[in-house]
Amino acid sequence: MRISTNLMFQRGLDSLQRSESALYKVQQQLTRQTKILSPSDDPIANSQVMNLNNALAQNEQFMRNSTSLEANLRQSEANLDGVNSGLQRARELAVGVVNGSYSADDRKAVAKELRAIEKQLVDQANARDAQGEYMFAGFQSRKEPMQYDASTQSYQYVSDQGARNIQLTPNLKLAANEPGSKPFANVSQRVDINVESGQNLVGELRVSNREQFTDFTEQQQSNGNPRDFNISFDGAGNYSIDDTSGNNLASGAITDGKISFNGMDITLAEDASPSASDTIKISNGEPIGRNPITLVSDLAAALEGKGTNGQWEDEASWALDDLNKAMDNVVGTQADIGTRMNVMESARTQLRDADVVNQTARAELADVDYNEAVTELVKNETLYQASQQVFSRINQLSLFDYVQ
Repeated sequence: MRISTNLMFQRGLDSLQRSESALYKVQQQLTRQTKILSPSDDPIANSQVMNLNNALAQNEQFMRNSTSLEANLRQSEANLDGVNSGLQRARELAVGVVNGSYSADDRKAVAKELRAIEKQLVDQANARDAQGEYMFAGFQSRKEPMQYDASTQSYQYVSDQGARNIQLTPNLKLAANEPGSKPFANVSQRVDINVESGQNLVGELRVSNREQFTDFTEQQQSNGNPRDFNISFDGAGNYSIDDTSGNNLASGAITDGKISFNGMDITLAEDASPSASDTIKISNGEPIGRNPITLVSDLAAALEGKGTNGQWEDEASWALDDLNKAMDNVVGTQADIGTRMNVMESARTQLRDADVVNQTARAELADVDYNEAVTELVKNETLYQASQQVFSRINQLSLFDYVQ
């Protein structure tokens, strides 16, 4: 059989390239730490590895989401702790006002501290997160949620009740923020009462049943009737109450110097003896919802001297009940946050467990067996070196080597 020189060289080159290719493949597997260098190596395993890589990348993003969620929830919780502390202090001050014998100066000193608490509560209601967004603003995170309305002299929550959700698992989303509509919800209503005329006849004005009086005011308003009313006298110890449109609302006899009407009690001044020409005119403001900040502000205003005699006592008494409701709302919101943090931790555990399973499965499919790979590397190096030596020896063969 005759073998041409070209065929001999080609066969030698093919052998060297095969050995080199096998050696290079093993080297690449060790370098890249995977036995699947291209989809053709194992199409089925390659497809499974890609799915597992996608799942691991998705879980990594979910873990980053949970870190962001935790930061938001902990910051919200810390701010609500401050709100609760402020409301607790305001309640302690209200208890002192109700139970103590405070002078006018003492009440003004308490009012100063309440004003400081009011400012603190406003700052916390309008707190921002690390991204500069308002934490308690619902979806409108760039809009200040708690604003002061000068016309009603009250604070109003002007944002929405939305919650921005963050995805923690393929099937789980949790709210990353707490809209202020719950922790700063209205806990009562306020009707501003003012004695427009006949002040000399009024010794004290109290609202013994604010729900009844507020209901009356709302009913007048819904019926299209005036909220204001006049108290007129006949000079014989009787009175008549009419709204400013002339509709009679009540009438009766003055009892122990007191007139009671729909939850409001007016005690006449000690030296007052109303004549038939005397009239007391009472103006009532529109019912205003009071959130925790507004009620602290109202209590401070009453202690500063706003209103008639007796109204600061009513305001302090109402504050005790209202502040309890407000603190319940704050604590309830904190409980919701705590529940979400527990769910978040469970989701994190689920993600970590899934990562372990996915990484194990990927390793079984694609990771290099180092013992096997190193053995294969040594074998292919030996084969490559042998191929080089054989090719070199064959190249040196010549008929003249056998001619003596």
